[in-house]
Amino acid sequence: MQHLENFPKWVKEISRFCKVKSGFVLTGNIYDSYLYDDYLIESLEEYLKEILTEKEKYKKIVLYEPFVGFRGLNFKYEEKAESLEFAYDILKKLFEESEEKTEPISIIINYASRIKDIQRDQEIFFYKIFRLLKNASPLLFEDQITRYSLLFFIAEKENDLPAWFTIDNYFVKSLSIPKPFETDRKKVAEVILDLFFNDFKELEENKKQEILKTFVS
Repeated sequence: MQHLENFPKWVKEISRFCKVKSGFVLTGNIYDSYLYDDYLIESLEEYLKEILTEKEKYKKIVLYEPFVGFRGLNFKYEEKAESLEFAYDILKKLFEESEEKTEPISIIINYASRIKDIQRDQEIFFYKIFRLLKNASPLLFEDQITRYSLLFFIAEKENDLPAWFTIDNYFVKSLSIPKPFETDRKKVAEVILDLFFNDFKELEENKKQEILKTFVS
C-alpha cells in the first residue's frame, strides 16, 4: 500500500491540516484522473474517498452536487436537495450527527464554481457554512489522532467562491492541485498501457520507454 509520503503535496497538506481545520477548497487540476497505488481513479471525489477512508480513517464520505442532492460514496445514503437553503440544513445535520455519535464524516461539494452562476443567495449560504466550520469540534479517531469532520469545496478557481471565505479564513485551507509532472504522467501511462495492451509488459525496457515518452510528450 502506498505510504502517505509518496502522495502529492496537496494530499499531504490535507492530512496535516485536517487536524486543525474543518474546511478545504480544492482548485486547479480537478477534472483529471489520479493514480492511487497501482490503479487509476477517474474522478477527484473518488480519489478523495480513498485517501480519507484509507489514510485518515474517516467513516463516512458524502458527495453533494448543487441542486441535485447528497449521496454516500462509501455507505448507503441519498438525500435530495434542490436549493442551497435545504442543502445547508442537511450539511448542518450531518455535521451535528457526526459530532454527537463521534462518527467522523467528510462532505465533498462538487461543482462549487457553478453556485455563483445559478444561485443569488450564495453569500448567505457561505456565511452559514463559515459559522458551521467555526463551531466544529475535533473528534478522537480510532487511531487515537484528533481530526475534524471535513467539508470540501471542489472549484475551478479560488475566486469562484467569495473572497472573504477563501482568503485568510482560519477555518478553511485552500489548496491548488497542479498538473502532474512528467514522472507522474509516465506512471499513469504505464498503468493504462498495461490495462489495454497485453504485450506491453513483455516489451524490452528501451522499447517501453520509447512508447512512454511518446505517450506523455
